[in-house]
Amino acid sequence: MSTNAEIRSLPRATEKALLPAADESSTVSVTLAVEGGIARGHLRWAESCRLVVLEYERSQKLIHRKPDYGAAALLGFTGIPTGLAGYALLASRDKFSDQVVCDEHGDGSIDCSSPRATATGWGVYLAGYAIAATTVAVTTVAMPSSTKVETRWGPTILRVLADPVPCGDGPVAWVGVALYRGYAHVASSRTDRDGNLAFRVPASLTGPVVVAADSGPTGYGLITPNQRFGEVVLRQ
Repeated sequence: MSTNAEIRSLPRATEKALLPAADESSTVSVTLAVEGGIARGHLRWAESCRLVVLEYERSQKLIHRKPDYGAAALLGFTGIPTGLAGYALLASRDKFSDQVVCDEHGDGSIDCSSPRATATGWGVYLAGYAIAATTVAVTTVAMPSSTKVETRWGPTILRVLADPVPCGDGPVAWVGVALYRGYAHVASSRTDRDGNLAFRVPASLTGPVVVAADSGPTGYGLITPNQRFGEVVLRQ
């Protein structure tokens, strides 16, 4: 098979996307107030995101593979006469003498063979080469051509269309939320379909607490597990 590669440029792929602010501000804002040992609050989308267009540079690498017809032809042209010569030697080997003749070499080694054995050996070798060469030639010609396509992605170009914009539409529904005092987990809850939530908190809990997403999946691309939403001050 012969192989060659070709590179083609493709039009840029573009898509609009919402991205968090460059300073990594929270994509969600939270309000929370305590009454009767219950902390009630609301999550809403913060207006801290960027509406952008992402442009991706692309190219294709095409790898073409096709049978090497030149090599196949050469094997065919050499295989046929070589095979005929080999079969001719085998067919006429009885015409050669079977008397063993020995040759002594300069290094002291001795080789012994008869003309018939030599002719037989060459006949087998030539016939074997002819079969192998012809088989490879036929197999090569029968192989189909193919093209493998590899898409390559280059650098991403970002263009900001609007900044800041809301990080989402509608309520922030069904998101797990946790309260932390320092590194200690205090309480957990989940927003309802309207983005409201409620925690039962110890009566002694006052002062600043951190509100964050819980460690599980949130269902929103702009809310990641353990994302910090902000800090609020609780007053009983």
